[in-house]
Amino acid sequence: MRFEQLKKNSNVIVRKKLVKSKKNWIIVSSLSIVGGFMLLGSTTTDVSAATTTSTTIEKSVNTSPSALATQDSNNKKSTPASTNNSTTETLPATSTNTTNTSTTTAKTTSTVPTETTTGSTTDTPSSETNVNNSAPTNPTLNDSGQAGFTNWNFDKGNLSIDGGTLPEGTGKPDDTRWGGHSQDISSIQITSPVKAAKDSSYLFANMPKLTTISGLENLDTSSTTNMEGIFKNDTSLDSVDFSKNNVHSVKNFSKAFENDSKLKKVIFPSDSHANAALVNDTRHMFANDKSLIDPGVKDWQVHLLLFTAGMFKNDDQIPTFDIGGWLMNTSVNTGNSSIGEGMFDGTNFQSIIFNNYAVFSPETALTSQRGNIWASVEPAYTDGSVAHFSGIPNSSSDNGLGSLYKQTNTNLQNSKTFVTNNHLTKLTYNPTVDDSTTNIPNLITLPTNVGDQSFVAIGTVGITSSVDVPQTIIVDGHKYKTDTKTVTAKFGQTTATADQTVTYTNVKVAGGTVEIPTNNGSSVSLTVPDGNDGDTIDIDVPVDQIPKGYHSIPTKVTIKYSDDSSNHLLPDTKEIQISGDKAQGGPYTIPTSTANKTISVVIPNGVVGGSVTIKLPDKTGYKPVDNKGNEKTELTGTFDADGTFKPDQSIIYMGQPAKDTTVHFKLPNGNDITSTLPSNSKVGDKVTVKVPSVPG
Repeated sequence: MRFEQLKKNSNVIVRKKLVKSKKNWIIVSSLSIVGGFMLLGSTTTDVSAATTTSTTIEKSVNTSPSALATQDSNNKKSTPASTNNSTTETLPATSTNTTNTSTTTAKTTSTVPTETTTGSTTDTPSSETNVNNSAPTNPTLNDSGQAGFTNWNFDKGNLSIDGGTLPEGTGKPDDTRWGGHSQDISSIQITSPVKAAKDSSYLFANMPKLTTISGLENLDTSSTTNMEGIFKNDTSLDSVDFSKNNVHSVKNFSKAFENDSKLKKVIFPSDSHANAALVNDTRHMFANDKSLIDPGVKDWQVHLLLFTAGMFKNDDQIPTFDIGGWLMNTSVNTGNSSIGEGMFDGTNFQSIIFNNYAVFSPETALTSQRGNIWASVEPAYTDGSVAHFSGIPNSSSDNGLGSLYKQTNTNLQNSKTFVTNNHLTKLTYNPTVDDSTTNIPNLITLPTNVGDQSFVAIGTVGITSSVDVPQTIIVDGHKYKTDTKTVTAKFGQTTATADQTVTYTNVKVAGGTVEIPTNNGSSVSLTVPDGNDGDTIDIDVPVDQIPKGYHSIPTKVTIKYSDDSSNHLLPDTKEIQISGDKAQGGPYTIPTSTANKTISVVIPNGVVGGSVTIKLPDKTGYKPVDNKGNEKTELTGTFDADGTFKPDQSIIYMGQPAKDTTVHFKLPNGNDITSTLPSNSKVGDKVTVKVPSVPG
């Protein structure tokens, strides 16, 4: 008898065998149902069959509970399942790797935050970039200590710079810059155009032998915003010529020429488009420049200038200081002279020129050896009288420079009417001696082991008197104390110097424990040793206080010591972030109701505690369901402390009921015979059906 398959379908798996039924042979077909349809195929075979016996229908379906129970154990490290005697299909899936940062108010040491990172969505499985990328390789440093910049040469005291772009500064002095040769550099030559960094702080600082700079016009400073300390401590340098440079964008000139004791003049551009216009900070810019005659700042635009404390401190060789063109910001802080931080402390001008829009802090002094009162040369008021102020403000700061040129108003303050002429009016002030009083304030310079300090005392001009010494001082943010009670000083018109050096010692601060909260509701305890007021110390965050699989951000906390008894250990962070370590994704297999058949999806890389959402791929004839039989479209889970992906619930792809349960056979004479699948046959089931026997 010949049998022919009625239809052919690539989704049908057909198995046939000959079985003996008493004296006859019959064909028995075994079918796997795919996609909801079942068709039987056979080769043309001649058999002799007089009778047939009924054959048992076999059904093989893997729907046991163990298929769900073993899903997690089969995916412990998200590695591909064994393919021995099984079929794994990797289907397209859309994945989202999300890391949420949760914050709770309850204090706990067991709860760890769920972190999220958002990955790209793709229609095909693909590896994703780790959330925490590894740090880039550090650039190679040449002997200048400047990454990637090699266009310089040091030879016999000469630093030659030949083109290129200078690296960014750090805002701090760098002893390794220029190969550590700064102490031996006596001349600088810039031989071709060089682009200066935005942060050019301390670029040519700490060069005590430097006397000449040639080719400074080749240094392109048009984009530079920070020149803090650029020529600081260059004690042999007598001039700097910026006339052919562009310093328009510079905001920070603080300490730029500090301690340049031989510096006589600085030349800035005459073009207003190239001269300083955005400057904000000039604190200690020319401090201790004892030879300075012309600082060159007359034509600056200073409407943004806010900090000038100590700008000309101890510069006693400037004869006439002209800032009559300055339109000053009403919020400018010109420094407190009672602690030696006034803009003009230690100067000795013969005259000074202001306009009616000048502004000074009430504590700012204007010292002079020529007199203790400053009076205007020109009439200042409509009645013909002059304006005047005390060189050293009194304790209430109501009679000094800042009392006349107040920060609360842009015009000269007085009960009389001030003379104005075309909006901007300049006045020249000269120092004079006030013979009406014998007791006058002086700004006392006190030599100490931590540098000269200043304070105000009252005495008589020409008389040596005992003055009280400040018992505590603050230097560079550090508090010091002394046991010395008094010193003697000979009073001048506005300044005097103590006749002995006073020793100050650090103020000790006891250590202790600092508790810092974390973003997961717990806290980290840091043990801090004893220290000195104003000092800082870096304390490692203890790894044993961080949950497994996580790390802290930051890994170190900087603690500042303070003499404040109520809060003496000050951390630089208010909260420590607990973040998950990197977790490696990979293939993840999901079981099906068909024995030895799984479906694989790709878990993207993520972090411990990070949530992952995978869009489950479609599979013809199957539906993904959870352990309650609810259909699911997504697989969700997280990475545990070991970096293993853990699903929120188990998923299995269940075969769906077969759509066509009739099997058709065509006889050689053109007639059809049929057989029926067992009831409840589903996609993926393996069933055995009997081929009906046909007489003849």
